[in-house]
Amino acid sequence: MKTTLTALICVAWSCVMGQEPIKTFWSSGVVFDHDSIPVADAYVINYRNLNHYVTDSLGRFRMYVQGGDSLMISHITYKRMVIQAKKGEDFIYIIDIAPFEIDPVIIQQFDRNEENFKKNMATIRKTIKFMPKPVKINRGVDGNPYDPTRSSLRAGSRGYMSK
Repeated sequence: MKTTLTALICVAWSCVMGQEPIKTFWSSGVVFDHDSIPVADAYVINYRNLNHYVTDSLGRFRMYVQGGDSLMISHITYKRMVIQAKKGEDFIYIIDIAPFEIDPVIIQQFDRNEENFKKNMATIRKTIKFMPKPVKINRGVDGNPYDPTRSSLRAGSRGYMSK
């Protein structure tokens, strides 16, 4: 029994100790644009575990990563960039500006035509004339049926619908 237990513990211990340790390290860098201006508030996201870091005002970041991790640098005004995590000193990453184009707005001045204006106004007046009149709602003596000061809505009553 002791021999079996000792052999089992030895096998378990060799399996645990035989595994290669996970190699983690600090990866740091600085993010710049093409004008050598640091990119502040850019997200650096680790794809493996979704940990993220936001660059400081000087564009610096530092993350605890494993070898071979993919990191994405993302900012709203720049193109996304995927990099490999590297061990060592601060690496410099330069990201491109993402062009954002809007469609042109064309403004034209139209000639005012008094005859068309008068014709349109006459059509609108006829339409309004034949619209049904609003119906007056009789709310009773109190006016507002949802007034909390009314006796029918006080605690202990059964509501304004009960009679």
